[in-house]
Amino acid sequence: MQVDFTLAVGEGRLDASVVVPAGTVTLTQILPAIQGLTSNIIDSMVQIVQSEGRQISCKAGCGACCRQMVPLSIFEAEALAEWIATLPEEHQDQLRQRLHAALLALKKRGILDRMDPSWLN
Repeated sequence: MQVDFTLAVGEGRLDASVVVPAGTVTLTQILPAIQGLTSNIIDSMVQIVQSEGRQISCKAGCGACCRQMVPLSIFEAEALAEWIATLPEEHQDQLRQRLHAALLALKKRGILDRMDPSWLN
């Protein structure tokens, strides 16, 4: 099902259209539609910033977000877990090792102790 709407973006407006599954769906199932909408909003903001003669420092593929803590919703985490499950086992193992090392580093620095522990349950 296609949903059409208009959003205020900066001084302008963004006419958007999102295709969402019909019927009862989970938030994880509509995550691609939300991500597509987010991409459209970001593209519009980039155009606005560039029209003002300014630049945005981060770019798709730059990887800086992979070097800092980035909050995720449970739905984004579920979608990532589903994607990771499609990878070859060797690649999954590498990701598990990297995540484990990152968690140990966060624990060593006391960062995990300051976070909401409910996500560990």
